[in-house]
Amino acid sequence: MPGSRNSGPDSFAIITFVKPAEVPDAKELRQAEAAWRAAADTGDTQAMNLLGALLVRLGDLDAGEVWLRQAADAGEKGAHRHLGRLFLIRGDHAAAEAAYREAVDRGDVRAGNALGNLLFEQDRKDDAETCWRWAADRGNANAMNSLARAFRRRGVPALAQEWRHRAAKLGHPEAMYGLGQAHFQRNEIEAAEQWWTRAADAGNAKAARYLTDLRDRQTQD
Repeated sequence: MPGSRNSGPDSFAIITFVKPAEVPDAKELRQAEAAWRAAADTGDTQAMNLLGALLVRLGDLDAGEVWLRQAADAGEKGAHRHLGRLFLIRGDHAAAEAAYREAVDRGDVRAGNALGNLLFEQDRKDDAETCWRWAADRGNANAMNSLARAFRRRGVPALAQEWRHRAAKLGHPEAMYGLGQAHFQRNEIEAAEQWWTRAADAGNAKAARYLTDLRDRQTQD
């Protein structure tokens, strides 16, 4: 594979967005940009991919595309998925779909989920579920949760519950909230509280509200 991946660990500090409190501030984003740009300028394809994705996040789509295309041409995993996201922002759904499909062909599981979301928005529900199932079978919690919602809409509660539980076990906030709801409806209060607590800790606002109401009622009893 062309390109190198020799940057030091400091330049590849992972930026994650699990909870609102963990979103990096502007200074941290610019520090990441500088580190990844320095590495990308040496031909590091992972840095090209990360830099391109960050520039897209910061609103510089044209510059982001340049770096992402270089990373994609070098075979860097994730670059085609990030290009798909860029095309979506631009409103070019055909290009986004093509980029996501290329990423899926290269084994990018997150791209499978993203492609499912895009197809669902286009009312191509069967194709969307196929993509979600592919990603879910490879461990993607977002795809599992999307499958749970799809089966719930179709009136197949057993499958909806199965996929929601699998997503919840992997820490998906909405799935954990939904599982808490299911337990609450069966009057399984302790289990509901446990799942709502986990969902709230992961940033789910609805779970936090239900948890507060539940504990207020417990205090009053």
